[in-house]
Amino acid sequence: MIVKGFYWFSYWLRYSRNSHSKFKKRIESLEHSTKASYKFILDSHDNVSDYIDDNLVQGAIFNLGYLPGGDHNVTTEFPSTFKAVQDILDNLALYGQIILVIYSGHDNGMTEKTKLFEKLEKLPQEKYQVLAYQFINQINHPPMLLIIERIR
Repeated sequence: MIVKGFYWFSYWLRYSRNSHSKFKKRIESLEHSTKASYKFILDSHDNVSDYIDDNLVQGAIFNLGYLPGGDHNVTTEFPSTFKAVQDILDNLALYGQIILVIYSGHDNGMTEKTKLFEKLEKLPQEKYQVLAYQFINQINHPPMLLIIERIR
């Protein structure tokens, strides 16, 4: 999800046709949902730059891994995830944030997590803060958060 502007205009990029339609119905059923506040796009997150216009991105949320209840062979992959993160970083507003929810309990998830840490720990600390938030008393690789905030 990319949250833009004061009125929280959101783009929902989904990579699975089945999850896209289920998710869209769920969001549209919410009490405070209005058609003017979001746009659904069935596309890979590595194409996010096709949907970012001249406005700065205030925030983005990634839910990495595979869709719960879905095909575990269909997962996010590091190259496309990192490309999307880079594209958003290039357009991230001051104090804007990127939140990555990482599920690493499968092979692709662990690889994606490891490679993201390797790249994101090299972001210049003068410009970005990168926070890792995780459970330390849970088994089976619980989800964790990485939060990137632009500070300059």
